[in-house]
Amino acid sequence: MTDFTVIAFDPGGTTGWAAMTVDEACLLGTCPHHSTHGDSLDACVAVGNWEWGQIDAANLGSTRAGETMGYGHDAMNLIGENETVNWMLWKCNNELPNAAVALEKFVLDPRAASGKFDLLSPVRIISAFSFGMWAAEVDMPGNHRRFQLINRGDPKRTCTNERMKRWGFKAVVTHNTRHALDASRIAFYFLRDCVGNSEKAREKRWRAWPQHFPDPEVRAKPVRKPNLGERI
Repeated sequence: MTDFTVIAFDPGGTTGWAAMTVDEACLLGTCPHHSTHGDSLDACVAVGNWEWGQIDAANLGSTRAGETMGYGHDAMNLIGENETVNWMLWKCNNELPNAAVALEKFVLDPRAASGKFDLLSPVRIISAFSFGMWAAEVDMPGNHRRFQLINRGDPKRTCTNERMKRWGFKAVVTHNTRHALDASRIAFYFLRDCVGNSEKAREKRWRAWPQHFPDPEVRAKPVRKPNLGERI
């Protein structure tokens, strides 16, 4: 049975990440968990199939005193952000080269705009990560198409803290791991959209793992033959 993984990122000054793995039967909705408990994706994502963590850009490169923050870039943490992107690319292209990749889409909230350089850290990280995925095209054709941007609100509305605890992700529902929690929400929400036999789910699976799932065919509506003498 083939396994399928999605790795999700919540990019920012502290970037959360989470990887979840399920088998093909789970995605098709034919595994025993689904037949017993209905659409029970959480029963398929066991503890052993979920890993998570956080990348603190402010502490990356801390062995080189003075380089992480500042270093001629005012308050912009370029070194920390670039090392964050480097780690993300290594994780996706080396450790999980066949995984689907999902990133939280950044939308500026004017009410939260502070004017600080770290406000747009998610934008810079997403941009640099996108370029890095594209740059790997020589060795990994189609690599840049592996990742998708996910609306911020959808996973949070669906995967609330209480539900995440109930589904077995209690370990990450803390203030100190809130970025990894958001990444776990994204990963779970992404997999949830891939489960089943609907046209939307088949389309999502194909875009996530095109090397395995075929492009779903759009069935043309049957054309009714006109009756004899009917005006057409």
